[in-house]
Amino acid sequence: MSSPASDIDRHIIAARRFERRHGPDSLDVPAYVKDRHLPRSITTASAVIESEVVASGIGAPPPVGLPAAGAHSTDPGAHVQRRDLLRWTGYLAAVALVGCRPAGEPLTTGTAAGHAAAPPRPQPPRQPRSAPAPAAGQRPVAPADEPVEEPPEELAGDDPAADEPPPDEPAAEPEPPADDPEPTEPEPPPEDPPEETDEPEEPTATSVHIEVICRDALGLVAAGSGARSHTISRLTLHHTAVPLGANRNAPSRLRGHQRFHQDNDWADIAYHYGIDLRGNVYELRDVGLAGDTFTNYDPAGHFLVVCEGDYDQERPSDAMLQATAALLAHGASRFGVSPDTLTGHRDHAATSCPGANLYNRLGDLRRETARLTTASVTTVSLCGSAGRDRVAAIEAG
Repeated sequence: MSSPASDIDRHIIAARRFERRHGPDSLDVPAYVKDRHLPRSITTASAVIESEVVASGIGAPPPVGLPAAGAHSTDPGAHVQRRDLLRWTGYLAAVALVGCRPAGEPLTTGTAAGHAAAPPRPQPPRQPRSAPAPAAGQRPVAPADEPVEEPPEELAGDDPAADEPPPDEPAAEPEPPADDPEPTEPEPPPEDPPEETDEPEEPTATSVHIEVICRDALGLVAAGSGARSHTISRLTLHHTAVPLGANRNAPSRLRGHQRFHQDNDWADIAYHYGIDLRGNVYELRDVGLAGDTFTNYDPAGHFLVVCEGDYDQERPSDAMLQATAALLAHGASRFGVSPDTLTGHRDHAATSCPGANLYNRLGDLRRETARLTTASVTTVSLCGSAGRDRVAAIEAG
């Protein structure tokens, strides 16, 4: 469908052709409108425009209305007046067809309100035509200038630039990457824990106190003659090979061993120190004299310690073992002997002494003896009434 503006231009051009065909002064607007089947609103509007043209003083108005079709006018201005009137009539026709609209709103047709009007179709250029020959007795009229087809007014919304997509907006500048955190020095790997060994770490002893029951408080008799002096160079462990049973039997057993040994023509009991299950320490033979034995080895140079009982049948107590290690540490320190020299009687002769259950603890005894040698080992002798009272308490159980 053509736009109203193009319809108006077409009617204006057709009106000029009508004027050329019937003469310059023969255009009767109402007749033209009726001939072209235009709305009556244009016919009515032509009369209104005529009155406005008269009031504006353009040309000399005719005495009454517009001249009839085919009438001739001798007023040169009449032609201009009618031409201008025709132009005004065309513009008025645009108003009548389109109607009033607020400024800035697009023109719409009567088909569907709110739809934008289609853009006008471009008109092909027209060749100028020569004016028709004037009739007899008619003054030649200069051909009217061909109307310059002005481009139709661009309607709101018809701006081609508006249809073009807006230029791409510049992309927002990417934010600079956050500053990388300052590299931190890697933490050193944790140190490997010390390798665990089967042997527990031995604490360092600071002081060891040993109470020794004197031989006279124990009830031993005086030593006989014939013992050999010697210099201690090693540590040796024994057992009596007689089951002890209750610990209160320990003092009487030691007195019985002395009698037995002296009855065998030995000067004294064969060992230097004795220990019971409660960890009580007893003084026996003088450490400056070599011991005696029923087996085939020379006990000279041996620091002899005997544990009361038969440790092939019985088991040594913790109190016995601790007291044995402390006494051995005392001997090692006093005589300058290494704890590593500690051995069992069976290591020197064909015997089961000191019994399997005690011999199996020699390794523990060596380690504990070595630890205790770093401490200050002191001995206190329990003699006289103090020693006798202690022995009486042991025998009482």
